[in-house]
Amino acid sequence: MTKGGIWHWKEIISSAMRLQSQNALGQAGLLIGRDHLLRIDGEPMQDAIALDDYHRAAAELPVIAERLVDLHSEKLADFFAQPRPPFGALHGPRHAAVE
Repeated sequence: MTKGGIWHWKEIISSAMRLQSQNALGQAGLLIGRDHLLRIDGEPMQDAIALDDYHRAAAELPVIAERLVDLHSEKLADFFAQPRPPFGALHGPRHAAVE
């Protein structure tokens, strides 16, 4: 274990991000039901876009998103076919003030 085992930890960030994504998807499924959830992933990129590379992301990601929408248009149409009730956000005091 030279260098503090750094070789064993080299993929920890990717693993943590993948697990976080799975957790978020699981939480969303628990909150709204898996039948109300649609996740569409693209193919993994050979050359990943760095998190701080705005220019490359702005140039490449909209094209990928458009392709994915076209590819999954039937699923998306079914998903958005039914009107959804408006979200009743709660703001302000929860109870009317008693005088």
